[in-house]
This record gives sequence, structure tokens and C-alpha cells, in this order.
Amino acid sequence: RVETYMHQDNLFQADRDLQSVIQHYQNTDDGVLEDASRILSELKQLQELPEQTEEETERIIEIENGDEE
Repeated sequence: RVETYMHQDNLFQADRDLQSVIQHYQNTDDGVLEDASRILSELKQLQELPEQTEEETERIIEIENGDEE
């Protein structure tokens, strides 16, 4: 489910779910906590990247008048 959130760019919910797993999952022998910690680390790196936004630019098209001599 966390990876789905990440693919949907819902990093906040992915972070919350991973934090919950790390805090409440009790079995320490099956690798789930290690996986959750690894994915959380990757998620934190994604959150630190600057947002990619399209710059809004004003486009001006100049049309020359054919009457110029």
C-alpha cells in the first residue's frame, strides 16, 4: 500500500503508514521492520527533492505588419 501511495505522489500518507508500521509491528525476525525503515529512508530522500513545477511564462508573439517599407 505504501508503494501505491508513493506512485500516486501521496508521500505524506506513505510516510504516516511507514511510521505506523515501525512503531507498532511486533515481529522483529521477518524483515518487515528493516524493509519499512529502508523504504522510509528512500521516501525521506524523495521528500527532500525540490518540487518540479512548470514555470509559467508569458508568451508574446510579434506579428509584423506587411506595410512596412
